[in-house]
Amino acid sequence: MFNELFNYKDGNLYWAVNKGSRAMAGSRAGTHHRDGYRHVKVDGKQILVHRIIYEMHHGPIPEGMQIDHSNGVRDDNRIENLRVVTNAENHQNRRDANGFHFNKRNGKFQAYIKLDGKQVHLGYHETPVDARAAYLRAKREYHTSTPKEYYL
Repeated sequence: MFNELFNYKDGNLYWAVNKGSRAMAGSRAGTHHRDGYRHVKVDGKQILVHRIIYEMHHGPIPEGMQIDHSNGVRDDNRIENLRVVTNAENHQNRRDANGFHFNKRNGKFQAYIKLDGKQVHLGYHETPVDARAAYLRAKREYHTSTPKEYYL
């Protein structure tokens, strides 16, 4: 269905057919939303552009799976940047997760990582830098789907 409505080029969708005064054949499809993703309206329903692009190239997204941007850039919809992941794998890419907190009881920084929905203790550390390093080591070992760009 999407291949009849859109053309893909360099990570962007373009209307293949006229769909109204603003959606003319050849014009870029979708709008950039404040959530960082591009959305397009198809048959009255908002759809994420990256999901359309993935389906145009690989077919339907398997039930319960999500499409992840490998480099973490929400509007970089080049097909080589899109991959199928589980919800848990997608959450492993969050850059705002420190992987540690300050433990008031012993005055040290406690490092941890989530594995299969359970928090795993990675030790106590004197500095936040050491605690973060312990978390990143564990992340590289256990969260193998995390893009290399995360660690830069």
